[in-house]
Amino acid sequence: MIKTGTLTLVPPITFPQTSTIFPSIPMSTLDLIKFKWAMDKVLKILHTGSSILYAASKSFFLNKILHAPEIKKNLLSVSQFTKDNNVYFEFHPSFFCVKDPSSGAILLKGPSKNGLYPLHALTSPSTSPASYIGERVLVPQWHARLGHPALRTVKEILSKHHLAVTKNKSFPVCHACQLGKSHKLPFHLSHSVSSTPFELIFMDVWGPSPTESVHGNKYYLSIIDDFSKFIWLFPLDAKSKVAQTFINFQLQIERYFDCKIKSVQTDFGGEFQALKPHLLKPGIIHRLSCPHTHEQSGVQRRHRLHRRNWSHPNGHCLYSPSILG
Repeated sequence: MIKTGTLTLVPPITFPQTSTIFPSIPMSTLDLIKFKWAMDKVLKILHTGSSILYAASKSFFLNKILHAPEIKKNLLSVSQFTKDNNVYFEFHPSFFCVKDPSSGAILLKGPSKNGLYPLHALTSPSTSPASYIGERVLVPQWHARLGHPALRTVKEILSKHHLAVTKNKSFPVCHACQLGKSHKLPFHLSHSVSSTPFELIFMDVWGPSPTESVHGNKYYLSIIDDFSKFIWLFPLDAKSKVAQTFINFQLQIERYFDCKIKSVQTDFGGEFQALKPHLLKPGIIHRLSCPHTHEQSGVQRRHRLHRRNWSHPNGHCLYSPSILG
């Protein structure tokens, strides 16, 4: 908004053959901004803006800059400058200076010439020249840059901010959006049916419970027979006792029912990994459900839901036999 050259400071006095801008004229629209000069001359203002003057020790803000093409020199309002930057001026016969009001340090200094105080325009601290090129890109690239929003949102942003885009505005299906917003495919219904007891058993450990039992137990091991849907519950005070509890359960099953356990299904928890050596000796198949796949643990999940129905509201189990038979 400022013409290249120098800025002339206009102190709060009127010099001969010079004009003073009144600083408190209200403005309506840019095309109708006009100021009344001391010589009754109308001056039209085309634009307003702001800029920065760089000095060795500080940068000064220039707010409410008025673009008047008819003025041959740039004029600087002392009152506006001091308000915007919290500084004060000292005018001397041969020079002027801008000072900090708290410390009195000189922030900027300039000479006096022909009764006025010219302030030579200072350049930006960046001395190396730079140029910027705006490349037109496809709409899908803007879609990716903006974080994969909806197509309507992308078009609104491109139109509102006048972003460079190619004439080809086709929008193919975004592969990343398809992967990120899609749901997993449903699982097929299992047609596996056990024909004899203990052909397949499910084991699961629940805990820790927020409230310990009277015997200090915080976990329980549930064993479910796939054929009969019979449930055995074993309260435990630590997960490390899962392996020994299963060994004792196996011995009781073989004695009371005179049959062998053929396969066991569990998750990949550490308490069940300790059972591997024991399951390998008699040839028991150890089936593992995939992590975070509840569809493969439907029996255990339904048992947990059933357990809530016959559990007391305060969390104490009312029905927990160790062996059912």
